[in-house]
Amino acid sequence: MKNLLKITVVALILVLFVDHGNAQLNMGVKLGINLSSMPGYSDYTHYKMDQTQTNWTVSDYSIADIFLPHIGAVVQYTFPLNFFVQPELLFSLQGCNEKTSDGSNKIWLGYLKLPIYAGYKIQTSDKMNILLGVGPYAAYGIEGSDRAFGDNGDFKRFDAGISALVGMEYKQIQLNAAFDRGFVDQMGVSDWQSIKKENSLPDVYNQTIKLSLAFFFR
Repeated sequence: MKNLLKITVVALILVLFVDHGNAQLNMGVKLGINLSSMPGYSDYTHYKMDQTQTNWTVSDYSIADIFLPHIGAVVQYTFPLNFFVQPELLFSLQGCNEKTSDGSNKIWLGYLKLPIYAGYKIQTSDKMNILLGVGPYAAYGIEGSDRAFGDNGDFKRFDAGISALVGMEYKQIQLNAAFDRGFVDQMGVSDWQSIKKENSLPDVYNQTIKLSLAFFFR
């Protein structure tokens, strides 16, 4: 995970400070929707239910994906031969939806998120391109629901992972879909590592499918 963070930092430095030669620079805004999930969190919650002897049973409890928004800024460098680098700075809401016999509870986590994509544009016409890209991301949690971050929260603030992107550009508009997979175990509760090992529990990580619309100012 430390290597992934180093890759993200190095990639950002290269994007910002290396001489881009004949690269074309475009900046814009981006907004969209996340389909967010937290694999592994239901296993932790089932463990916690067993320990506290809650009135719920395992069959009463489930975790569902949740739709939440993201918004931010995007920069794109297009190089000769149609290669591109695209860093983004997003405010991204993620999490999951707990469902119990008593109803549902939305767990939402608000991150400042920095994905950096590198990829290739397939030119289909003078005004349209297909984009394929992949790269690392880093994120930091700044706010959330009552059990999100902080001294009494369940989750760590820092996250990092990898993201893959496919999209379409037409003139100044970009429509894309991306898949983010976190590599950082997000549980921030005390003694989590020993609890996980003793009870054979999986890592809890962020996983997000993003659908976004970006508009570039040329």
